[in-house]
Amino acid sequence: MFGYVRIDKNELKVRDYDTYSAYYCGICRELKEAFGIRGQITLGYDLVFLSVLLTGLYEPEDERHEGRCIVHPMQRHVSLTNAFTRYGAYMNVLLSFYKCLDDVKDDGSKKAAVLVRLLHKGAVTAGKAYPRQRRVIVKELKNLAQLEKSGCTNIDEVAGCFGRLTAAMFVFRHDEWEKYLEKLG
Repeated sequence: MFGYVRIDKNELKVRDYDTYSAYYCGICRELKEAFGIRGQITLGYDLVFLSVLLTGLYEPEDERHEGRCIVHPMQRHVSLTNAFTRYGAYMNVLLSFYKCLDDVKDDGSKKAAVLVRLLHKGAVTAGKAYPRQRRVIVKELKNLAQLEKSGCTNIDEVAGCFGRLTAAMFVFRHDEWEKYLEKLG
């Protein structure tokens, strides 16, 4: 469902990679603050991309943090946070929860069932913070499940469900960027 975004480190300038890494660490920090270690296990590149995109577009003031963490215990590193890293963290938990729920329904995955229990409270919190996005995620995943159940072979119909889901996530707020972000999503 997601997990397709990857960086090509060799193509990035050192400065750009350091900035990207600082936002990645910022989302990890936001996940820990909002959801604890349970949230951190959901960290992936997809929502880091969205957070960096929205940060570049809206240019909020970043908070710079330096410190150690469980992944980097020996060396201090920089993390950057702002409203969009927090948004990315919340969307990450929502998507992870519903992906795991889907995995449980599809194939009875025990690992996914454990993650559903671990992420439930965080997903409720994230859903209350961003109800519009949660509604679209739930609706489009139901549509996708119905298409799968009916044996739909039209890739455009199937992709359309996830396209509408990502479009809703890309629209942080209704403003002059909405139509562009929706198309990008």
